[in-house]
Amino acid sequence: MSQIEKFSHLKRAFELDGFRIKDLNTIPSVKKTGFVTQQGFLEYEGRMGIVAEHSQAVVGASVPKGKKVFSQQTNFKKVYFLEGSPYEMGFLLGIMAEPEVSVMADTYVENVIPDFFDITFDPDSKIIQHIQEILVEILGEATEKMEKDIPPELISELVGIARGCEIVNPDTKVKLKALKFLNFGIDYLVSHIYTGEIFQHKKRKVPPEILRVPVMCNAISLTGDKVEDNKHFFGRDFMFPTAGVFQDVACLIMYNPIDCQSTGPGDKQYQWLPVLSQTAPGFVGSIAAMNQRGVAMGVDMLPGSLCNTERPGLNSLLLVRYATHVARDIDQVVDTVRNVQRGVSWLYPVADGKKKRACIIEAGANTGNAPFDYFKNIPKEYLKYLPDKDYFEKMRKKYNIPGPRKGMMVRWDDYTYPVEFINDFNKKIWKAYHKNIRMKIVSLIFNFISFLFDCLGTVIKDIRKLPKVMCQFLKQICRIMFRRVPYKQEYFSTYGFIDKTWKKRNCPGPFYFAPQRETDKNILIASNHYVTPEMRMTGMTDWITILEQEELDEFQWRYDEMNWIIHEYMQEERKITQQDAQDIIDFLRPTPDHNFCKICQKFYNPGLKQDPATVPIKGSVSLFELTELKMRSHFGYYGDKWIEVNFPQYLKHL
Repeated sequence: MSQIEKFSHLKRAFELDGFRIKDLNTIPSVKKTGFVTQQGFLEYEGRMGIVAEHSQAVVGASVPKGKKVFSQQTNFKKVYFLEGSPYEMGFLLGIMAEPEVSVMADTYVENVIPDFFDITFDPDSKIIQHIQEILVEILGEATEKMEKDIPPELISELVGIARGCEIVNPDTKVKLKALKFLNFGIDYLVSHIYTGEIFQHKKRKVPPEILRVPVMCNAISLTGDKVEDNKHFFGRDFMFPTAGVFQDVACLIMYNPIDCQSTGPGDKQYQWLPVLSQTAPGFVGSIAAMNQRGVAMGVDMLPGSLCNTERPGLNSLLLVRYATHVARDIDQVVDTVRNVQRGVSWLYPVADGKKKRACIIEAGANTGNAPFDYFKNIPKEYLKYLPDKDYFEKMRKKYNIPGPRKGMMVRWDDYTYPVEFINDFNKKIWKAYHKNIRMKIVSLIFNFISFLFDCLGTVIKDIRKLPKVMCQFLKQICRIMFRRVPYKQEYFSTYGFIDKTWKKRNCPGPFYFAPQRETDKNILIASNHYVTPEMRMTGMTDWITILEQEELDEFQWRYDEMNWIIHEYMQEERKITQQDAQDIIDFLRPTPDHNFCKICQKFYNPGLKQDPATVPIKGSVSLFELTELKMRSHFGYYGDKWIEVNFPQYLKHL
C-alpha cells in the first residue's frame, strides 16, 4: 500500500470519528520544511505524520479570550498520527506541534515547581524565587544522571522532537535538556518528597517540610454479565500539576512504530505495538494508553517511602508508554514493570480486554532479589503493634497469595484480602497514632522555623511576610496534632466508609491496614493508596503523615465512594452502559450543585467557580472499552466535549 493510499484510508477513519485532517500546507512554517505532501500530511524518510482536528470539540469553548494559552485562534482538540522509528516519530511531532511542545518545554517547566509548595507565598516572594531557582538547577542536573535507566528508544524520540522543532522554527525555545527535565524531573522530585530527604546541593538546602505532592487519581475496571454486552470498561482519572498550560495543549497521539524493537519480558526482543495515548506534545510518556491487543494501562500517584533517591529510574508516564508498546497481554505488563529499574512509588492500573483481567500494580523502587524490608521506615514506636514477618508469610500461605517481588505487589481482580490484618492490628495501631504523632509535629515546627530564618538571611525583603507564612504552616499542622480519630469496626464492611463524607477525618494518617472493598472479580478500584498489607507497610511513616495530611483521608474517601457508586449501579436491573462507566470515573466533575471537598477543589474546581464549564481539567479523564478498542477522553476544560477514537478503524490500514 502506498503512503497516499494509506493516508486516504486514515483520513476516512478520522472522519468517521468526527475529525478533519489539518492541511499542513496552510501553515507556512511547516510547509517551508519541504516535508509536506500535496495531500497535506507530513512525510519524512517515507514515514507519515498527520494532524487531525475534531470538527466540534474546541479547547475552552466557554473560556473568555485571553484566559488560554492559544486564545488568538480556535483550538480544536487534536489527534496526532505518527509512524516510524522513535526518532522519526519524534521528528514528525516536533515539526507539526512546535508551538505546543514549546509551551510544555518552556512555560510548563518554568511554572510547575510552585505547584509542589505546601505554603502559599506571594507571587513576588523572594523566598519562593530562591527555592525555585535551587530546585530547577538541582533537577536539571539530576535528570541528566537518570538517562541510563530510560529506554534508549524514548531518548531517541526526545532527540527527534527537539530536532523537528529546530527545523520548523530556528528560534524555538525547545531544547533537549528542557525536554529531559519535562519527562524525567518529576520522578526525581517526588522521590525526595516522598522520603523526606533534604535536597542538599553545594551546601544549599530545600526543606521537604514545605513541599507537597498534589495527588488526585482514580481508576476502575468493570466487566462481566452486569456490563452491557459483556464489555470491559477501564476508566482513568489522572490529575496532576498542570502549570496552567497542560489543559490547552493536551491531545491524543496514535503511535505506529516501524522497525522498533526492545528487550521485554523473558529478555526477548519485542516489536513495538501500535499504541493510542493520552498525553501532551513534549511528553513522550502516556497518562493513559491502549495498545492494539486491547491492553490498557494508566498510573496513579502514590506517596510511599519505598523510593530510591539515588536512582529514581523508569516510572510513571514513561513506563506506561513503554510497557504498552512491548507487552502483548496483562501478564507481560506485570513482568515489564517488575523488571525495569523503578525508583519511585506509583500505582499502575492495568486491564486486558481479551483475557478479561485487570490488576493494580502496587509498585515501589525495584529492590532486586533482596528480601522485602517490611519495617525499614516505620517509627519504632509502632513496631510492637504491627505484624512480624512470620505473620505475613502465614497469611500468604493461608490465602495462596504470592509475596512481594522486586519491590512490588500485584492486586489482581481475584485477590483475596487477608482480613486478619484488619481484625488483629488496626484497633491497636489506631490508638498508637494518638500517642506518637504530637511530638513528631513539634520537631517539625522547629525545623520549619529554622528554615525560614536561614532563608530570610539571604532574602531579607520577605521579613514582613514571616508571621503570615508561619501562621499558615502552623494552622495546617495543628489540624493533625489535635484531632481525634475514633476507631469503629463498621469502617471495614464491604460497602463501608472510614470517612462517610468528605468532611470526616477518621484515618490515623497512613498507620492502618486499608480494606479492600471489592469482592467481585469483575470490579477493581484504585485511588492513591496501597491496599495490599505488604506495600501498606512501606507508607507507614511519620513523614507521609505530615506530607499528605488530610489528603490521606481523601484517598480513602474517594476509593470508598467509587465502591459505593458502583454498588448502587449493580443493584439496578439494567446493565452498566458506556455512559454509566464514564459517569462513574468522572464522578468528581464540577457541576453547579456539586459540593466539593476542600481537597478536591484544588483540582476539580479551584475557587469554586460559578460556571463549571470554564474550569480547566487538571489532567484528563479517559474511558477505554477494551473489547472493541474504543477510547473516550476528556481534557481541556469541563465545558468541552469529550472525543472518541475507534482504534480498529486505523489499525486495519497500518
